[in-house]
Amino acid sequence: MPSLEISKPEYAGQHNLMGGRSDLEEAKSVNNRFNSPFVIVGPPGVDENSVAEMLKAIGTQASTAGDLFPKVAHEGPCRICGETRMLTEEHIPPRGAFNKERGRTVEVGALLSREELEMPDEGEVFQGGISGFTLCDDCNNLTGTCWGREYQEWARRAAWLMRSQPQLPPEVDETPGYARFPSVTFKEVFPGRLVRQVLSMMLSISGSAELGQRFSDVRELVLGGSARPLPEPLRLYFLLYGSSTARICGGEQGQAWWSVSERVLRRILSVDFCPLAFVLLIEGPKIPALGVDISSFTTWEVHKPGGDVEFSNLPLGFGHKPWPADYRSRGQMLADRVELDGE
Repeated sequence: MPSLEISKPEYAGQHNLMGGRSDLEEAKSVNNRFNSPFVIVGPPGVDENSVAEMLKAIGTQASTAGDLFPKVAHEGPCRICGETRMLTEEHIPPRGAFNKERGRTVEVGALLSREELEMPDEGEVFQGGISGFTLCDDCNNLTGTCWGREYQEWARRAAWLMRSQPQLPPEVDETPGYARFPSVTFKEVFPGRLVRQVLSMMLSISGSAELGQRFSDVRELVLGGSARPLPEPLRLYFLLYGSSTARICGGEQGQAWWSVSERVLRRILSVDFCPLAFVLLIEGPKIPALGVDISSFTTWEVHKPGGDVEFSNLPLGFGHKPWPADYRSRGQMLADRVELDGE
């Protein structure tokens, strides 16, 4: 089994996240018990509880934009369909993707004022995962029933992948460089369902129904519409995420991201929650170095039989600062600091 590689230009080898025929048969057995077309394929020899324990071992602190997640039920526009209704509680990401633990909300100002990379021991404590009253009951039930379980499956496999490496994420985090998996194959999955769950999360963290109004194709995709390309200029990026700090960047216009080297301003939305991270580019040119571009997943029909999806050079990122899409490891951030101090 190939290991994680750090800052190496050449990659080779294969890494599959599902075992052989016996695992597929077990998946079919589980599928039959759920009486659903959704195929659940668990990593061999690892159950959800042990993976959850592994994630808890590296902490549960979280940094979120609290104003994006109202904490009480109220009447307002649903952030997916746009209809004014009583809003219900939505977990971002789904609870079954390890989002059900106690955490702490830390304000951005408290992070920007610190030289240390560790999370400050302050902020509002929350229970039961990151959530807010953002969706109407119909949209909440639709996304949870149709798309959420696929996201959970990807999260379980990604957690197993990182857990199976000789270097666990905390060790990789101390290493200068940029970590990538040479080749990762997710077997028997439904990309069309995954991308709809991710897009529903992006609509939810946008803070209002405006994003769905501006990009109606995104709204239609989430509501179960037919497969179609992601509308321009939107692009969706995916990478693995090894930090215990959850980092969610939202807002109606997204978060500004200025590239000094390119002198280009972009706007993005992002959800970084171990073990997955997703970034939606909503304004500006493509970002070739950010992660794997999965925008084409919107062209997969949701009921298309599960296939195998292979990723080359899949990044593993971390989240030590509140800057959107800053996935440098702790080791790399310290190396960058030394380089700047030496100039």
